[in-house]
Order: sequence, then structure tokens, then C-alpha cells
Amino acid sequence: MQGFPEQRKGPAANLTTAFCSATEFLNEGDIGGLKAGSVTFFVALIVAFVGLIFFNTAFFLYLLVIGSIARQVAYFLFCKRTGLGGYLLETGIRIAAVGVGWLISYTFLDPDSFLYVLPIAIALFVGDGVLALYRKRYRKA
Repeated sequence: MQGFPEQRKGPAANLTTAFCSATEFLNEGDIGGLKAGSVTFFVALIVAFVGLIFFNTAFFLYLLVIGSIARQVAYFLFCKRTGLGGYLLETGIRIAAVGVGWLISYTFLDPDSFLYVLPIAIALFVGDGVLALYRKRYRKA
């Protein structure tokens, strides 16, 4: 992490350092062979769905989505200190590709079967594939 100017020393610098340290642990730490961030996200997702079932509200799921988006934006602004333009473009491309992958896989499955969760996995692979093609194309340019 780059040093702060003199006016940002103190509590702001301490909070940013703690946030960046926690984010680095989640990005690089391993728990049982998996990244700590992935394990934490899936645990939070399970808790959100349990909250959805027991409390009959999607508040916890919305909170998870909003929190994960805010964490990613804060990571780019505070830790990497880069602009959001490239990140927002790549995220927009990925979300659009995930939507297209969802629609393509959704048309071939029966909503009453267990395979109804399959479009989620297919959509993520399509989104990552399109993002990889985008990165490959513009690295050569």
C-alpha cells in the first residue's frame, strides 16, 4: 500500500490499512485448499438463503450483494489506488455475458427439475469466457 499524505495519518490510515490487510488475506489466504474469500462468500451466501427461508425476506441476500460490490469498489479505490473505469467496463461486460449465458441455458431446462440451478454455473463460465476474450483482445492492441 502506498503511503498517505500527512493530512490522512491517524484513524483514516489505520482503517484503510486494516481494510487492505483483511482484503489481502481474503484474496490470498487458504482455508482447506480454497481461497478464504471464496469460503467466506459461500458461507455468507448460505446464511443469506437461510435468512430468506426462515424470515421470508430477501434482505440478507440484498445485503450480501450490495456489500460485495461495495467491497470490490473500495478495494480498487483504497488499496490498488486505480481508477474505476476499467473495472466498471469489465464488470459490465461480465454481467452482460452472464445474462446472455443465463438466458441461453435457461431455455433448455425444466424449472421443476434439480438441474434448474445449472444456468447459474453455465452463466458464470460464459461471463468469465467473454471477459477473458475481451482481455486477450485488448492486451494485444
